[in-house]
Amino acid sequence: MPETRWRRLWRETTASGRGTRGHAKPPSTRPRPAGRPQYLYRAVNCYLRAGESVEAAHCLRRLGEYEQAALLYLGSGSYEYAAVAYVEGGQPETAAWVYVHNLGRPQVARDILRRMEQSAARPTQALPGDAPASAGRLSSWHDQIGLTRDRLSGAPSSSDPADDAAPASTCQRITSLAAELIGDSGGRRELTPFLEQVRALKQAAISQDDWPAGYAARELERLLLDERDARNAERRAAEQRHEQDRIYALSLRQVQARCDAADGVCDDGIITVLTQTQELLADPHIPGAERTETWAVAIAEAIRRYDQAALVFAAAVRGHRPGAAARWREWSAQVLKVNLTVPADAELR
Repeated sequence: MPETRWRRLWRETTASGRGTRGHAKPPSTRPRPAGRPQYLYRAVNCYLRAGESVEAAHCLRRLGEYEQAALLYLGSGSYEYAAVAYVEGGQPETAAWVYVHNLGRPQVARDILRRMEQSAARPTQALPGDAPASAGRLSSWHDQIGLTRDRLSGAPSSSDPADDAAPASTCQRITSLAAELIGDSGGRRELTPFLEQVRALKQAAISQDDWPAGYAARELERLLLDERDARNAERRAAEQRHEQDRIYALSLRQVQARCDAADGVCDDGIITVLTQTQELLADPHIPGAERTETWAVAIAEAIRRYDQAALVFAAAVRGHRPGAAARWREWSAQVLKVNLTVPADAELR
Protein backbone atom coordinates (compact mmCIF):
# COMPACT_ATOMS: atom_id res chain seq x y z
CA MET A 1 0.00 0.00 0.00
CA PRO A 2 1.21 3.59 -0.61
CA GLU A 3 1.29 4.39 3.10
CA THR A 4 3.59 1.49 3.85
CA ARG A 5 5.89 2.38 0.96
CA TRP A 6 6.29 5.99 2.09
CA ARG A 7 6.84 4.98 5.68
CA ARG A 8 9.52 2.58 4.52
CA LEU A 9 11.12 5.41 2.55
CA TRP A 10 11.00 7.59 5.63
CA ARG A 11 12.78 4.93 7.74
CA GLU A 12 15.48 4.68 5.10
CA THR A 13 16.04 8.44 4.92
CA THR A 14 15.98 9.43 8.60
CA ALA A 15 18.50 8.52 11.25
CA SER A 16 16.16 8.79 14.20
CA GLY A 17 12.74 7.20 13.58
CA ARG A 18 9.64 7.36 15.71
CA GLY A 19 11.23 5.75 18.74
CA THR A 20 13.64 8.65 19.25
CA ARG A 21 11.11 11.47 19.51
CA GLY A 22 12.47 14.11 21.86
CA HIS A 23 16.07 12.93 21.37
CA ALA A 24 16.98 14.43 18.04
CA LYS A 25 20.22 13.39 16.39
CA PRO A 26 22.04 15.14 13.57
CA PRO A 27 21.51 13.64 10.15
CA SER A 28 23.90 10.95 9.04
CA THR A 29 26.95 12.13 7.11
CA ARG A 30 27.24 8.91 5.10
CA PRO A 31 27.45 9.36 1.32
CA ARG A 32 24.01 9.40 -0.24
CA PRO A 33 23.20 7.80 -3.57
CA ALA A 34 22.70 10.09 -6.53
CA GLY A 35 19.10 11.19 -6.88
CA ARG A 36 18.28 10.82 -3.18
CA PRO A 37 17.31 14.55 -2.77
CA GLN A 38 14.68 14.14 -5.49
CA TYR A 39 13.09 11.27 -3.62
CA LEU A 40 13.32 13.19 -0.36
CA TYR A 41 11.47 16.15 -1.85
CA ARG A 42 8.82 13.79 -3.16
CA ALA A 43 8.58 12.27 0.30
CA VAL A 44 8.17 15.74 1.82
CA ASN A 45 5.24 16.50 -0.47
CA CYS A 46 3.58 13.17 0.25
CA TYR A 47 4.01 13.51 4.00
CA LEU A 48 2.59 17.02 3.95
CA ARG A 49 -0.45 15.89 1.95
CA ALA A 50 -0.94 13.09 4.46
CA GLY A 51 -0.68 15.51 7.39
CA GLU A 52 2.56 13.93 8.64
CA SER A 53 4.46 17.18 9.22
CA VAL A 54 7.07 15.66 11.54
CA GLU A 55 8.11 13.08 8.94
CA ALA A 56 8.22 15.83 6.30
CA ALA A 57 10.43 17.89 8.62
CA HIS A 58 12.78 14.93 9.06
CA CYS A 59 13.27 14.80 5.30
CA LEU A 60 13.78 18.55 5.05
CA ARG A 61 16.37 18.35 7.77
CA ARG A 62 18.30 15.73 5.87
CA LEU A 63 18.10 17.95 2.80
CA GLY A 64 19.77 20.76 4.74
CA GLU A 65 16.66 22.99 4.84
CA TYR A 66 16.87 23.39 8.58
CA GLU A 67 14.74 26.50 9.02
CA GLN A 68 11.80 25.03 7.09
CA ALA A 69 12.18 21.81 9.07
CA ALA A 70 12.22 23.75 12.35
CA LEU A 71 9.01 25.57 11.42
CA LEU A 72 7.28 22.25 10.73
CA TYR A 73 8.56 20.85 14.02
CA LEU A 74 7.23 23.90 15.88
CA GLY A 75 3.86 23.60 14.20
CA SER A 76 3.56 19.97 15.28
CA GLY A 77 4.78 20.58 18.84
CA SER A 78 8.09 18.75 18.37
CA TYR A 79 10.05 21.49 20.12
CA GLU A 80 13.15 19.44 20.87
CA TYR A 81 13.58 18.60 17.21
CA ALA A 82 12.93 22.24 16.32
CA ALA A 83 15.68 23.45 18.64
CA VAL A 84 18.18 20.98 17.19
CA ALA A 85 17.22 22.00 13.65
CA TYR A 86 17.79 25.66 14.50
CA VAL A 87 21.23 24.86 15.89
CA GLU A 88 22.10 22.90 12.76
CA GLY A 89 20.85 25.79 10.64
CA GLY A 90 23.13 28.33 12.36
CA GLN A 91 20.47 29.99 14.53
CA PRO A 92 21.47 29.05 18.09
CA GLU A 93 19.71 32.10 19.56
CA THR A 94 16.41 30.83 18.15
CA ALA A 95 17.14 27.38 19.56
CA ALA A 96 17.74 28.96 22.96
CA TRP A 97 14.38 30.73 22.72
CA VAL A 98 12.62 27.45 21.92
CA TYR A 99 14.24 25.78 24.92
CA VAL A 100 13.15 28.47 27.37
CA HIS A 101 9.81 29.53 25.88
CA ASN A 102 8.41 26.28 24.46
CA LEU A 103 10.17 23.65 26.56
CA GLY A 104 10.50 25.57 29.84
CA ARG A 105 14.22 24.81 30.16
CA PRO A 106 15.91 28.15 30.84
CA GLN A 107 19.16 26.58 31.97
CA VAL A 108 19.67 24.92 28.59
CA ALA A 109 18.98 28.26 26.93
CA ARG A 110 21.51 29.98 29.19
CA ASP A 111 24.09 27.33 28.33
CA ILE A 112 23.59 28.01 24.63
CA LEU A 113 24.02 31.75 25.18
CA ARG A 114 27.15 31.11 27.23
CA ARG A 115 28.68 28.96 24.51
CA MET A 116 27.86 31.60 21.93
CA GLU A 117 29.55 34.25 24.04
CA GLN A 118 32.64 32.12 24.60
CA SER A 119 33.03 31.29 20.93
CA ALA A 120 32.08 34.81 19.84
CA ALA A 121 30.27 33.05 16.99
CA ARG A 122 27.61 34.97 15.20
CA PRO A 123 25.85 33.70 12.07
CA THR A 124 26.18 36.44 9.47
CA GLN A 125 25.16 36.85 5.90
CA ALA A 126 27.73 37.71 3.27
CA LEU A 127 27.03 41.31 2.39
CA PRO A 128 28.64 43.38 -0.32
CA GLY A 129 31.06 46.12 0.54
CA ASP A 130 33.76 44.28 2.49
CA ALA A 131 37.18 45.96 2.60
CA PRO A 132 39.13 43.65 0.20
CA ALA A 133 36.42 43.79 -2.46
CA SER A 134 36.13 47.57 -2.09
CA ALA A 135 39.89 48.03 -2.43
CA GLY A 136 40.01 45.79 -5.50
CA ARG A 137 37.15 47.64 -7.14
CA LEU A 138 38.75 51.01 -6.43
CA SER A 139 42.07 49.87 -7.90
CA SER A 140 40.35 48.66 -11.07
CA TRP A 141 38.45 51.96 -11.28
CA HIS A 142 41.69 53.93 -11.06
CA ASP A 143 43.20 51.75 -13.80
CA GLN A 144 40.27 52.51 -16.11
CA ILE A 145 40.60 56.23 -15.43
CA GLY A 146 44.30 55.97 -16.22
CA LEU A 147 43.58 54.29 -19.54
CA THR A 148 41.11 57.01 -20.46
CA ARG A 149 43.64 59.69 -19.56
CA ASP A 150 46.40 57.97 -21.56
CA ARG A 151 44.17 57.69 -24.63
CA LEU A 152 43.37 61.38 -24.40
CA SER A 153 47.03 62.33 -23.99
CA GLY A 154 47.99 60.40 -27.14
CA ALA A 155 45.08 61.56 -29.28
CA PRO A 156 45.57 64.46 -31.74
CA SER A 157 43.36 67.47 -31.25
CA SER A 158 40.63 68.03 -33.85
CA SER A 159 41.50 71.73 -34.09
CA ASP A 160 44.71 73.64 -34.28
CA PRO A 161 45.82 74.87 -30.84
CA ALA A 162 47.56 77.82 -32.47
CA ASP A 163 44.23 79.08 -33.78
CA ASP A 164 42.21 78.30 -30.71
CA ALA A 165 43.72 77.44 -27.36
CA ALA A 166 40.39 76.42 -25.82
CA PRO A 167 40.35 72.77 -27.00
CA ALA A 168 43.86 72.20 -25.64
CA SER A 169 42.79 73.78 -22.35
CA THR A 170 39.82 71.42 -22.20
CA CYS A 171 42.09 68.40 -22.71
CA GLN A 172 44.44 69.60 -20.01
CA ARG A 173 41.58 70.13 -17.59
CA ILE A 174 40.23 66.63 -18.26
CA THR A 175 43.71 65.14 -17.82
CA SER A 176 44.20 67.07 -14.58
CA LEU A 177 40.81 65.92 -13.32
CA ALA A 178 41.65 62.29 -14.09
CA ALA A 179 44.96 62.62 -12.24
CA GLU A 180 43.16 64.07 -9.24
CA LEU A 181 40.74 61.12 -9.19
CA ILE A 182 43.60 58.61 -9.42
CA GLY A 183 45.40 60.40 -6.60
CA ASP A 184 42.43 59.77 -4.28
CA SER A 185 43.75 56.32 -3.37
CA GLY A 186 41.42 55.90 -0.40
CA GLY A 187 38.27 56.73 -2.36
CA ARG A 188 37.19 59.28 0.25
CA ARG A 189 36.49 62.21 -2.05
CA GLU A 190 32.89 63.15 -2.78
CA LEU A 191 32.15 62.33 -6.43
CA THR A 192 29.33 64.79 -7.10
CA PRO A 193 31.63 67.83 -7.71
CA PHE A 194 33.74 65.75 -10.09
CA LEU A 195 30.63 64.69 -11.99
CA GLU A 196 29.59 68.34 -12.40
CA GLN A 197 33.03 69.30 -13.69
CA VAL A 198 33.19 66.37 -16.12
CA ARG A 199 29.76 67.15 -17.55
CA ALA A 200 30.72 70.80 -18.05
CA LEU A 201 33.96 69.75 -19.78
CA LYS A 202 32.06 67.30 -21.97
CA GLN A 203 29.74 70.04 -23.16
CA ALA A 204 32.69 72.38 -23.74
CA ALA A 205 34.52 69.77 -25.80
CA ILE A 206 31.44 69.05 -27.92
CA SER A 207 30.85 72.74 -28.57
CA GLN A 208 34.49 73.05 -29.68
CA ASP A 209 34.29 69.95 -31.92
CA ASP A 210 37.08 68.36 -29.85
CA TRP A 211 35.78 64.81 -30.13
CA PRO A 212 38.72 63.06 -28.40
CA ALA A 213 38.23 65.28 -25.36
CA GLY A 214 34.47 64.80 -25.53
CA TYR A 215 34.89 61.01 -25.68
CA ALA A 216 37.28 61.07 -22.72
CA ALA A 217 34.90 63.24 -20.71
CA ARG A 218 32.02 60.89 -21.50
CA GLU A 219 34.08 57.89 -20.35
CA LEU A 220 35.02 59.68 -17.13
CA GLU A 221 31.37 60.49 -16.57
CA ARG A 222 30.40 56.83 -17.00
CA LEU A 223 33.18 55.70 -14.65
CA LEU A 224 32.16 58.26 -12.05
CA LEU A 225 28.51 57.18 -12.22
CA ASP A 226 29.47 53.52 -11.85
CA GLU A 227 31.68 54.29 -8.86
CA ARG A 228 29.02 56.45 -7.26
CA ASP A 229 26.48 53.63 -7.57
CA ALA A 230 28.98 51.14 -6.13
CA ARG A 231 29.70 53.37 -3.14
CA ASN A 232 26.00 53.94 -2.52
CA ALA A 233 25.50 50.16 -2.56
CA GLU A 234 28.32 49.79 -0.03
CA ARG A 235 26.74 52.39 2.24
CA ARG A 236 23.39 50.65 2.05
CA ALA A 237 25.07 47.33 2.81
CA ALA A 238 26.82 48.86 5.82
CA GLU A 239 23.51 50.24 7.07
CA GLN A 240 21.87 46.85 6.57
CA ARG A 241 24.71 45.17 8.46
CA HIS A 242 24.32 47.64 11.30
CA GLU A 243 20.56 47.02 11.44
CA GLN A 244 21.09 43.25 11.47
CA ASP A 245 23.68 43.58 14.25
CA ARG A 246 21.27 45.68 16.28
CA ILE A 247 18.41 43.20 15.86
CA TYR A 248 20.71 40.26 16.60
CA ALA A 249 22.11 41.80 19.78
CA LEU A 250 18.59 42.61 20.95
CA SER A 251 17.46 39.02 20.28
CA LEU A 252 20.17 37.73 22.63
CA ARG A 253 19.00 40.13 25.34
CA GLN A 254 15.42 39.00 24.74
CA VAL A 255 16.35 35.35 25.26
CA GLN A 256 18.16 36.31 28.48
CA ALA A 257 15.11 38.27 29.63
CA ARG A 258 12.84 35.31 28.85
CA CYS A 259 15.12 33.09 30.93
CA ASP A 260 14.88 35.55 33.83
CA ALA A 261 11.10 35.56 33.50
CA ALA A 262 11.03 31.76 33.51
CA ASP A 263 13.13 31.74 36.68
CA GLY A 264 10.79 34.24 38.33
CA VAL A 265 13.29 37.10 38.25
CA CYS A 266 11.17 40.17 37.50
CA ASP A 267 13.63 43.05 37.76
CA ASP A 268 14.14 46.24 35.84
CA GLY A 269 16.41 44.45 33.35
CA ILE A 270 13.42 42.82 31.65
CA ILE A 271 11.62 46.16 31.35
CA THR A 272 14.80 47.66 29.90
CA VAL A 273 14.88 45.00 27.20
CA LEU A 274 11.21 45.64 26.39
CA THR A 275 11.89 49.38 26.18
CA GLN A 276 14.80 48.76 23.80
CA THR A 277 12.51 46.59 21.68
CA GLN A 278 9.93 49.35 21.52
CA GLU A 279 12.56 51.84 20.38
CA LEU A 280 13.68 49.50 17.62
CA LEU A 281 10.17 48.73 16.41
CA ALA A 282 9.28 52.42 16.35
CA ASP A 283 12.15 53.13 13.95
CA PRO A 284 10.69 52.87 10.43
CA HIS A 285 14.18 52.77 8.92
CA ILE A 286 14.78 49.28 10.32
CA PRO A 287 12.79 46.79 8.20
CA GLY A 288 11.71 43.36 9.30
CA ALA A 289 12.05 42.58 13.02
CA GLU A 290 8.81 40.54 13.07
CA ARG A 291 10.40 38.02 15.41
CA THR A 292 11.53 40.83 17.71
CA GLU A 293 7.92 41.94 18.18
CA THR A 294 6.68 38.40 18.80
CA TRP A 295 9.35 37.67 21.39
CA ALA A 296 8.78 40.96 23.19
CA VAL A 297 5.06 40.29 23.53
CA ALA A 298 5.79 36.79 24.86
CA ILE A 299 8.19 38.24 27.46
CA ALA A 300 5.62 40.80 28.56
CA GLU A 301 2.98 38.09 28.90
CA ALA A 302 5.38 35.90 30.89
CA ILE A 303 5.81 38.61 33.53
CA ARG A 304 2.13 39.63 33.26
CA ARG A 305 2.95 43.15 32.11
CA TYR A 306 0.24 43.54 29.54
CA ASP A 307 0.82 47.28 29.46
CA GLN A 308 4.30 46.57 28.10
CA ALA A 309 2.85 44.25 25.45
CA ALA A 310 0.49 47.03 24.38
CA LEU A 311 3.43 49.45 24.19
CA VAL A 312 5.26 46.97 21.94
CA PHE A 313 2.32 46.84 19.56
CA ALA A 314 1.97 50.63 19.66
CA ALA A 315 5.66 51.01 18.75
CA ALA A 316 5.21 48.60 15.86
CA VAL A 317 2.31 50.69 14.57
CA ARG A 318 4.38 53.88 14.81
CA GLY A 319 7.17 52.12 12.92
CA HIS A 320 4.79 51.25 10.05
CA ARG A 321 5.14 47.50 10.62
CA PRO A 322 2.72 45.75 8.24
CA GLY A 323 -0.30 44.36 10.07
CA ALA A 324 0.74 45.75 13.45
CA ALA A 325 -2.64 47.35 14.18
CA ALA A 326 -4.49 44.14 13.28
CA ARG A 327 -2.17 42.08 15.52
CA TRP A 328 -2.75 44.56 18.34
CA ARG A 329 -6.54 44.28 18.01
CA GLU A 330 -6.39 40.48 17.84
CA TRP A 331 -4.12 40.25 20.88
CA SER A 332 -6.36 42.60 22.89
CA ALA A 333 -9.43 40.53 22.05
CA GLN A 334 -7.76 37.22 22.97
CA VAL A 335 -5.74 38.24 26.02
CA LEU A 336 -7.48 41.27 27.49
CA LYS A 337 -10.97 40.42 26.21
CA VAL A 338 -11.24 44.00 25.00
CA ASN A 339 -12.16 45.20 21.53
CA LEU A 340 -9.37 47.69 20.99
CA THR A 341 -10.01 50.69 18.75
CA VAL A 342 -7.01 51.67 16.65
CA PRO A 343 -7.18 54.64 14.22
CA ALA A 344 -7.91 53.39 10.74
CA ASP A 345 -4.90 55.20 9.27
CA ALA A 346 -2.50 54.22 12.02
CA GLU A 347 -0.50 51.92 9.77
CA LEU A 348 -0.26 54.53 7.03
CA ARG A 349 1.09 57.39 9.13
